[in-house]
Amino acid sequence: MSQYKLTYFNLRGRAEPIRMALIVSGTPFEDCRIEVSDWPPKKSTIPGGKLPILEVTSPCGKKTVMTESMAIARYLAKQHNLMGATDEDYYKIEKTIGQDNKPSRKNIKESESQFANSDTVRHTVHFDHVINSTSVKCGDLHDLVYKIARSPDAEKPKLIEELKKPENAPRLLNLISETLKSNPSGFVTGEKVSLGDITLLCTLDQFEAVYPGFLKENYPIFVTHREHVVALQPKLAEHLKTRPTTIV
Repeated sequence: MSQYKLTYFNLRGRAEPIRMALIVSGTPFEDCRIEVSDWPPKKSTIPGGKLPILEVTSPCGKKTVMTESMAIARYLAKQHNLMGATDEDYYKIEKTIGQDNKPSRKNIKESESQFANSDTVRHTVHFDHVINSTSVKCGDLHDLVYKIARSPDAEKPKLIEELKKPENAPRLLNLISETLKSNPSGFVTGEKVSLGDITLLCTLDQFEAVYPGFLKENYPIFVTHREHVVALQPKLAEHLKTRPTTIV
């Protein structure tokens, strides 16, 4: 069996879908977490200078270092049958996940090293770049809440009010919820957990952290989805209970 080592910051962030895919598939892995303060001297040792990376060591000792978070998640999902059973399943999962390198991200700095100076960093949220994209998916919603999570506390109330506007988060949540409503099984597609469900769970956990109670009050379908997935995945449930509490 291959050995897996996932390296990321001590955050959920872009590594959490990878962690969950490994857990759901029952794949043992080393979860290597780097504190942001320790990142500068390590950066030059990481391919491309970005995290997460997944190191895969084959039974014969060959090591492969993988980069790009959602490419890694998709790789694992394909390996472990988390991309659905049919072409239609695959389409619905991809529609839910979306591409990780879409144009709306051009206004979102990728470096989590900014957390080290979070009291002095100032961010401008460009909601229009997300909402005006032609394909709406979890990645779009993630962009909105991720920016708020990384903003100074004094700015968050104003940004949350912007998030609540009908043309922002509610529009995205309405569109994403249609996928769940179309499948009686309670999953994004098919009869079991897929990468679509994992990505949705990760995204909405972050949304709940930024705006507690909104989903339960306005979109109970997402709360039901989370409960359904977690109830069927004891190891995932344990991970959610014991993972470090972090800002993203």
